[in-house]
Amino acid sequence: MAIRYEEACEGVAVFYLGDGTHCSTVFALGTPDNYILIDSLTDPVVPELTEVMHAHGYKSGGGRALIVSHGHADHFGGACRLSRYADCPVWAHPGSAFVIEDPDDYFAGRGSICRSDRRDAKDQLRHMIGEPVRVERLLRDGDTVDCPGLGSLDVHHMPGHERGLITLFEKRARLAFTGDLVQAGFDSGDNWLGLVPDPERQQDSLARLKALDPAMLFKGHRRHRVGDDIAKDIESSRCRVAAVCEALLEEIREVGELTLSQAVRAAFRRVLHREERAAAPYAGVTVNGALCWLSRQGRIKLTHELTWRAWPGIEDG
Repeated sequence: MAIRYEEACEGVAVFYLGDGTHCSTVFALGTPDNYILIDSLTDPVVPELTEVMHAHGYKSGGGRALIVSHGHADHFGGACRLSRYADCPVWAHPGSAFVIEDPDDYFAGRGSICRSDRRDAKDQLRHMIGEPVRVERLLRDGDTVDCPGLGSLDVHHMPGHERGLITLFEKRARLAFTGDLVQAGFDSGDNWLGLVPDPERQQDSLARLKALDPAMLFKGHRRHRVGDDIAKDIESSRCRVAAVCEALLEEIREVGELTLSQAVRAAFRRVLHREERAAAPYAGVTVNGALCWLSRQGRIKLTHELTWRAWPGIEDG
């Protein structure tokens, strides 16, 4: 799958792995001889990425920093190799830094979607990530990053999809680089519930992103949004979280009790209108997060048999 280059606006270059619509992205902010990178794809594709970067003037040694938007392997994989090409340090939020430095912890982290029951699981993950890398600077909510050509970037901690996810916001042009915060946007596939292990904080983060009023929205796996599509995308993501929660409540009202696997199938059936007998591991993470949030609200409870039931009064909401 080829990597393509696009200049999205002044000071922002995008490197797409994929067809541009269904894709993964790396951003280069600044100028070709003095730039900040956001994310790194995966280790096996970094050699092609650096070839394309070089062809468009982003030479080796010109990097100021490689910022990881969040601690998922398709965003920090290859960070060691790419940071060596750019000759720059790696920066990330503390919530993501631990897994970037110790990828084996990927299997134990809250909201992990890795299949740890497979014999070759760790080998596959290490192939995807490559050599681990040290995070030299921890980026926290309220920090600022000096960016060549763009001025400064404000750091906003916006968890929900992942505990350490950050949005970088350039206030002058209102550019928002959000990683995978906006899950299940308006052009999401019809088999994707969204990966949201913490729906409560996800909804809060989406509200904070909306309040920033970005003029351009740069995402981890889709083309950037402009104009009315930005609000449409954020609202679609917010509504998907709400729809999953409501679907689970409706199913519990009807059948009385659910296992996690039954809850996952119910979410697919009620939200995406499809029967899913062998759902991907991410779906269990999202549905479990929704069930836990509903439980914290006092609407359902986890039994000693590890099934989910309604508390009295669920019919009253």
